[in-house]
Amino acid sequence: MRINNNWGTPADGPDPIPRCARDAKKLLKTLDDIESNILEVTRMDGISDKGVAAIKSLVNDEISDMTNNPAFVDVIGGHINLTLAVIAVQSSLSTNDFDKFQSALSGAAFGQRREAGAATMHSDLWKSQQLFDFHFDLFNPKKDVVGLVGHLFGDVIGGHIGTPCLDPAWRSP
Repeated sequence: MRINNNWGTPADGPDPIPRCARDAKKLLKTLDDIESNILEVTRMDGISDKGVAAIKSLVNDEISDMTNNPAFVDVIGGHINLTLAVIAVQSSLSTNDFDKFQSALSGAAFGQRREAGAATMHSDLWKSQQLFDFHFDLFNPKKDVVGLVGHLFGDVIGGHIGTPCLDPAWRSP
C-alpha cells in the first residue's frame, strides 16, 4: 500500500517527486540505513533467521519501489519514511516471529525509538492504515529533556517549516 503525503501548493497540485527523494545517493543511503536498523532490531529481539530473511526481502522490495520511482517516497516532516504493510509482514512471518516483530518495533506510546548512530530510528504501527512505519529522528524525545525539546523543535516543528531533509544522509558532506 502506497501513501503519498508529498503535496505541493494548491496551485501546483501534487509534487510528484519530493525534494528529499531527488538526491538518489542520499535517498539510497537513508533507506539502506533504515534497513540495517530494522534487521539489527529483528535479530536482537530473537526473530528466527528465516523471519529476518523474510523482513529483508520485504524491505528490499520497498527500497526498490522507492528508488525506481521516487514519487513513491513518503516524506513526512523532513523524514523519509519506509513503510511495510501489516498483512505483508504477517503473511511472511511465523506467528511467533510476527509477535516479536510487532513488539520490538511498535506498541509503546508514540512508537519505539532506538539509537542509530547520530540519529534515532523511530518505528511504529499505524493501526488505522495497517502499516509499520520507520524513519530517523534527529532527537530521541524519550531519552531526556534535551531530547524532548530537540525533538519538538528540531524534528516536529523544524521538519514542517519549508521542505527540509532531516535524515542523517543530508547532514554529512
